[in-house]
Amino acid sequence: MAPSNTDLAEGIRKRGVVKGKLTRFGSFFDTFQRNEKRNYTELKLRLDKLETLFDEFDVVQTDIEGLDESGSQQEERIKFENELLHRSKPRGQHLALAIDVLNLTI
Repeated sequence: MAPSNTDLAEGIRKRGVVKGKLTRFGSFFDTFQRNEKRNYTELKLRLDKLETLFDEFDVVQTDIEGLDESGSQQEERIKFENELLHRSKPRGQHLALAIDVLNLTI
């Protein structure tokens, strides 16, 4: 059975949900850095969820790429990977590592 535009639209909608999760993490992290009263437990929990976010995105994006034979959807993968792997995740991990070091020395 040939893929339908409805299937593609549903995949794009699901991808938007996953991207929204990444955006919310970025917003949380920005607020976390500015806030003097920081909840480090919540940071660690969110970082754990961030680990699975890429897997979730990969499944949805692979489905989309399979439905769209033009290849035009691959740019979304690149943008998401750049945001997750080069900005959001390292910032959070560096802070979590610093927290761990501080906890060990206290």
